[in-house]
Amino acid sequence: MSEATFSILSKRPILRQYNLPLEIIPMSVILSNFLSFAIGLAIIYLCMLFLNFKIILLLPILIIVIILHLFFTLGLGLILSVLNIFYRDVGRILETLLMLWLWVTPVFYSPGMVPQKFRLILNFNPMTYYVVSYREIIFENKLPAFLTFTVTFAWALLSIIFGLLVFSRLEFRVLKRI
Repeated sequence: MSEATFSILSKRPILRQYNLPLEIIPMSVILSNFLSFAIGLAIIYLCMLFLNFKIILLLPILIIVIILHLFFTLGLGLILSVLNIFYRDVGRILETLLMLWLWVTPVFYSPGMVPQKFRLILNFNPMTYYVVSYREIIFENKLPAFLTFTVTFAWALLSIIFGLLVFSRLEFRVLKRI
């Protein structure tokens, strides 16, 4: 997301020379980083496949979660890239917020390790549901809970719709600002 936030500003010379759809710039950055993520995840999946062959049955669900995660990230990337044109500090603030977001997302710990009084933070953190889904599929070899899967779908849908709406509404003003 950090790279997507700065992507339009960094491609200013190209955008001035060619008439490209503006959303291609942040989307291409996210998709290229997604490719790296997918390769890393495939390596982890292959390792887990040797440990437990039954994980192959969950591959379709894993692919759905990955696609939902991609849509979630695309939506946020579109919003942040266009906001960074109007408010240049968005990118700098985002770097700090992403570090905080990492620590409030159960990547290095399981949600069960979080004291009850802080669980509300996990419940409102969209990345919690994606991380839990990945963990349950890959490491625990089980389907994510229906609620977890539903929330990941809802966050992905909201993010991509809101991202496209914000981007399309501000796109014409962006070209004047760069």
